[in-house]
Amino acid sequence: MRPSISSTVLFGIVALAPFAAAQSTCLPTDLKCIMTEAHYTVLGTVVSTNIGEIVDGVTVDPSKYNATMTIDCVYSSAGKSKGTGAGLVGSNVLVAGFGDPNPLCPNNKGALATPGAPMMHFLHVASIVPNGELPVFSVFNPCGGAAEASAANFQLLSDVLAGVPTNAIQPPNRGTKPECTLPTPTAKPTATTTPTTTTGNKADDLGSGATDVVANKWMVGGTVISGLMAAAGALIA
Repeated sequence: MRPSISSTVLFGIVALAPFAAAQSTCLPTDLKCIMTEAHYTVLGTVVSTNIGEIVDGVTVDPSKYNATMTIDCVYSSAGKSKGTGAGLVGSNVLVAGFGDPNPLCPNNKGALATPGAPMMHFLHVASIVPNGELPVFSVFNPCGGAAEASAANFQLLSDVLAGVPTNAIQPPNRGTKPECTLPTPTAKPTATTTPTTTTGNKADDLGSGATDVVANKWMVGGTVISGLMAAAGALIA
């Protein structure tokens, strides 16, 4: 099932103050913080992007684009409106907010969507839809993007969830692939774990409503950098 959106999709960085926003103060490379705060942490495989498509007369370029992603595993859900992950595994979802370079990020380093490579993705729900429908998601960390699906990152995620077990997605919603089962947590997780850094490279309980906006706020060198990502409501084809 391939998600589609109307021609009113906002695939750039916008400022829509009247809408509610979810914020993060994680540094772009702080995976422990990102894993703790992201609405969803998943293993996902990008199957396509809309780079080169014409949207409202404008050609989508690599600095601002969306991707369609197959969800392989759902590990955790954080925030005030935790999801259960029901219906996500095996689904194709739309994820907005990819783009590199990104002028709002340190060194202009944005988030890449690389088709064909399973990666650990960190997502926010960018549209509120009726129960049973798949929302549009946005990139939680647009200044870093996905992390490698490496042993070090799986171990870090396991340690993070050992500290906040209520964030862990329960089977069968987690998925059945071998990668969906995380390793045993280390005895004493520490804040100094050095995992592979980000590559740059069904919100079941959110109810119905119109477009929501996800804002990611980065603190870099004492300076707050805010990026507002928006996407229109999902139309499931």
